[in-house]
Amino acid sequence: MMVGLHVMVGLTSVVAGIVAMVSRKCRGRHSTFGTLYYWSLFAVFVSAAILAAIRWVEDYHLFILGALSFAAASWGRIPVRRSGSQWVRFHIRICRCGKSCLRLRTGCCRVESGCRSSFAPSKARLQSDVLTLKTPRWLNNFNGPAIHRKNPRIGAVDMSGEIELLFLGSGDAFGSGGRFQTCFYLRGLREGLMIDCGASSLIAMKRNGLNPSEIGWIVLTHLHGDHFGGLPFLILDGQFRRRTLPLVIAGPPGIAGRVQAAMEVFFPGSWGIARRFALDFIELAEAVPTQVGLATVIPFAVCHPSGAPSYALRIQYGEKVVAYSGDTEWAENLVSVAQGADLFLCKAYSFEKRIPYHLDYKTLAGERNRLKCRRLILTHLN
Repeated sequence: MMVGLHVMVGLTSVVAGIVAMVSRKCRGRHSTFGTLYYWSLFAVFVSAAILAAIRWVEDYHLFILGALSFAAASWGRIPVRRSGSQWVRFHIRICRCGKSCLRLRTGCCRVESGCRSSFAPSKARLQSDVLTLKTPRWLNNFNGPAIHRKNPRIGAVDMSGEIELLFLGSGDAFGSGGRFQTCFYLRGLREGLMIDCGASSLIAMKRNGLNPSEIGWIVLTHLHGDHFGGLPFLILDGQFRRRTLPLVIAGPPGIAGRVQAAMEVFFPGSWGIARRFALDFIELAEAVPTQVGLATVIPFAVCHPSGAPSYALRIQYGEKVVAYSGDTEWAENLVSVAQGADLFLCKAYSFEKRIPYHLDYKTLAGERNRLKCRRLILTHLN
């Protein structure tokens, strides 16, 4: 009887573990089957201990294997239960065409300097990465502060689960390495936030299974085509697909006029066509915290002429802070942007060649110790 029980709970732990492993890492199926896996593994350990006690000489190895398995599961589970701010979990999911094929995890707050190969795919087909920041489970509700502009779409927000940063594009303006132009997407709360929207971004969204009509908030660093040129296509895609969700775009002063001009250049007459969805703009002022959806954005001036102010952004999304350099050469404001951020996305256009208004890896490496962020990832690579 005990042997049969041992085999039954063993099979249960295997099935539950597989389901938890292949499920999306958030509350729901992953959490439910993960808990089932943990406690069924505990039952395996208990039954193995009883069998070993009955026939120690023949079955002592069952006790040792059960103890090691349960200890390993407990070691992985205990940090998840912690609510301390010193534990930051990163899940990195490397995707091909929107399919998850690899997920790595570390449980540390170690500051790491990014490298050219870590997050810049060497193969042209590898277009997106996902960085997942684990939110402490004790955070239940968060009321976004109404800063700068009242937002009626924001109420109490469930902070449980994971916050993901999807890398839709990490390339330069010219598609070097086959990478899409700059576009990131923060998600995990009730409403996500897109950061920059280069000309190739609509393709990247659809390739990775992201529905453009469900994107309600976009924030822009500056007004160059490889950072905002995808907006005309996104807006027109919404018109043809009968989108109804309002779209709000936040960016430097003059953002509305530049988007209108771009639409009229690409598709003359398209700006005046009636839409089923509302299209609004928010102008970001330097150093002024501005609410953009469920995020609070603070722009910092950087050095990169674009016909309007160019910004680095510090984004508070839930309890996580994501900082982004935008396009710039080295600027002292980058130190303030990165200070204490969970993640700092920083441009490294070239390895050591200095190009006006662009940051190179060698310069960044020389200033690395001043950037007090928990993790740094290089982007906008040529």
